[in-house]
Amino acid sequence: MQTKDRAAAAVRLPLGVKLADKRIARAQARLEGKPRSTRGLTAKEKALVKEFERKELSPADA
Repeated sequence: MQTKDRAAAAVRLPLGVKLADKRIARAQARLEGKPRSTRGLTAKEKALVKEFERKELSPADA
């Protein structure tokens, strides 16, 4: 049964792709212009992020 479900899902793929594209575009629109979230980081990591922002360096430059 599972292979039939996969085949059916493959047929419906274009609709899913369009929906995924819309979701990606919506997420990118929300992120545009906003600072990167530091939620979920440790205090030490947050301090490093603030230090890099203050010095205007990217982590790759450090």
